[in-house]
This record gives sequence, structure tokens and C-alpha cells, in this order.
Amino acid sequence: MAQELVTSQLTEAASLMFVGMLVVFLFLALLIAAVNGLSWLCSLFPEQSSDDVSAATSSVSNAQSEAEKEISKEHIAAINAAFAMHLKK
Repeated sequence: MAQELVTSQLTEAASLMFVGMLVVFLFLALLIAAVNGLSWLCSLFPEQSSDDVSAATSSVSNAQSEAEKEISKEHIAAINAAFAMHLKK
């Protein structure tokens, strides 16, 4: 009787292991197919030219420099003082 119980438990464990391995295999196959599909989809669209990229980069740097100009010297001094106090602790 105990041997039948062990046999049924081993059979159930083997079937669960097989189902788990099958699920993992199917998930990984689906993931690979999705990545390949996205790669194919991205290859359909041409890359941006370097002029477009440099124009976008320059507009971002201009926006950053304008934001830096708006920070007053008093704010910078207060931030530096707070940072110095933090380092003393």
C-alpha cells in the first residue's frame, strides 16, 4: 500500500515537472518570436539621419542652458551651504 502511494506521488511529480518544463519552453519560444518580430518591425523603418539627431541634441542643450541661467546665485549659494553642512555631519 505504501509503495502504491509512493508510485502515484512520483508519477504526479513527474507529470508536474513535465508540464512546468513545457510551459517554460513555450514561454521562451514565444519570447524569442516576439523579439525577432520586433527586430523585423524596426528594420522596416529607416534610422534617423545624423542631422536630425544633432538638431535634437542641440535643442535639448539649449533648453538646459536656459534653465541654468534662471537659477539665481542665492539659490546656488544656499545649495552649496546645505551640501557643506551635510558633509560636516
